Amino acid sequence: VQTRHSTYTPTCFLSMSLTPFLKSMPAVRWLSASSHSGHDTAEAVRAIADLRSPQTWYPQARRMQRKWVVHIGPTNSGKTYQALSRLANAENGVYCGPLRLLAWEVHEKLCDGVITGHRVACDLLTGQEQVLFANAMHRASTIEMVDLKKCVDVAVIDEVQMVASPDRGWAWTRALLGLPARELHLCG
Repeated sequence: VQTRHSTYTPTCFLSMSLTPFLKSMPAVRWLSASSHSGHDTAEAVRAIADLRSPQTWYPQARRMQRKWVVHIGPTNSGKTYQALSRLANAENGVYCGPLRLLAWEVHEKLCDGVITGHRVACDLLTGQEQVLFANAMHRASTIEMVDLKKCVDVAVIDEVQMVASPDRGWAWTRALLGLPARELHLCG
């Protein structure tokens, strides 16, 4: 990376799939939102490229005493159903899934009362669709679209094994580290 005032040679090369993850970090938002001198830009790039202290990321979630519930088992064994039952009965919460269609399905099931027998107003947020209700306290979204600023009682992270994906694993890492939820349900 070359600037007017200094030259910085990165010590490592980051995969392009980390771009959305990095954009969620405060230093990156500061860098992209402002114009700075070359020296300031080089310092910001150094700070962004330093991935040695993830424990300092997402302070809101890190301050919470989060309960982690892991649902593992074979396909069609009820893992996600159990987690969604807890979500539907919570005062508020979020579902994070890998696919737009899964987020849509959860949105419809909660709105129609399929899971617990009572209807739950549930927003839908994906990269392609947005369905918002004035009174919704629940949200179904793709993992990349999850809001890390809103504190919730229950969060369901579906297909958590995707954290190992070289292309999209950043999104699961971001949700695991940064979701400010009192109860995290990990399904996989």
